[in-house]
Amino acid sequence: MPGVFVSYARADKTFVHRLVSDLSARDIPVWIDTRNIELGESIEQRVNAGIDGSAWFLLIVSAESIASGWVKRELEFALEVEGAIGHSIVLPLLIEKAEVPPPVADRLYVDFSDDYLESLDRLARRIGSDLSPTGLPFERSLIPLELTRSRFLNRQKLRDRLEAIRTRASGGDAVEPRRVDASQLLPSPDDKYEQLRRKMSHRIANLESDPYFSPQLQDSIHGRYDEAARCEPAMNEVVAQLLSRSLSAPPLPFDPVEACFWICNAFRSLRLSIVYDSQSPEDVELTEYCRGVVPPIGGTDWVVKFFESRNRFELFEFLEPQSSRYFGAYLPVDTHELDWFVEPPGPHTPTAVLATLSSMTLEKYVVPQMVLRHVFGKDDPLTWTFDGYVMGIA
Repeated sequence: MPGVFVSYARADKTFVHRLVSDLSARDIPVWIDTRNIELGESIEQRVNAGIDGSAWFLLIVSAESIASGWVKRELEFALEVEGAIGHSIVLPLLIEKAEVPPPVADRLYVDFSDDYLESLDRLARRIGSDLSPTGLPFERSLIPLELTRSRFLNRQKLRDRLEAIRTRASGGDAVEPRRVDASQLLPSPDDKYEQLRRKMSHRIANLESDPYFSPQLQDSIHGRYDEAARCEPAMNEVVAQLLSRSLSAPPLPFDPVEACFWICNAFRSLRLSIVYDSQSPEDVELTEYCRGVVPPIGGTDWVVKFFESRNRFELFEFLEPQSSRYFGAYLPVDTHELDWFVEPPGPHTPTAVLATLSSMTLEKYVVPQMVLRHVFGKDDPLTWTFDGYVMGIA
């Protein structure tokens, strides 16, 4: 299905990600190089095919894009397509004070340098009239995960997106089950993590001359790098599973969007803490930003710090039906569920999870910790319903 092609310079990727997320939330198909070109494919051939198959060519205009050779070539090909089809498809989007390239300098552009939301609405009205959202197959629909400060999920935007999917899938009636694939998720980039990951990679490549080298460092830093690399794919896979379950019946015993908020927060915080903690002591700058988002890493200590309990924690064990597998979760001392430990229903008597724990406790504490243990543990169970699960004291 024809959509829009976005031509931009790498320096403008933060703006472009926001734009792609917002257009995708309106079911406008977007062609962008980071999602539509696979390793080994010809970049020029894939780009030209993307432009040729799009109804609109959105030219991001900035000082960096004007100087980009790739953007210039993409614009030249888009103008060739215009000549072949006989009507305009190039639409300049000004994101900072810069000169629009001469070939399209006389065209009315959308000015995003002043009011982003107003400009977005204007753009969506213009290009949306030529596109048919109802014709977009579900598997091509994107679900943006807007993460403020790289880790705080915009819950309302995700709720709105899920509601739009439900409405379109059901035609306003019964909800049809939908399986969300991890490739459909569009999480916000994390520039701070990428910066620290590159520095960590450089340190690994130069371990032999590292003044802090030791065999223990050599073993641990490679393992930590692999753990950090696992976080984002694991987050996307788990969130996709949870959203798939939330789009089908019956309803879950907790709010899936709230759980997604804490799952994203946990994975993004964990991977940042891994790469931050793995920097050379000579390189680390203890900024206020890092102090606020990077708890120390290390098993229980990291979990206790992240889930913000400065006092005593209790360990719950959840036994899977017909299985000896279990997982533990920590709760802060001031939660009312700890009354269970003061006056338990009977000596060594397990209690049903859903009869004891509130939905908020499941969303914020139990589900995120269960997910982390499932990803990084050994065969730890993963459930969204907790049907038949019981709890006891570890």
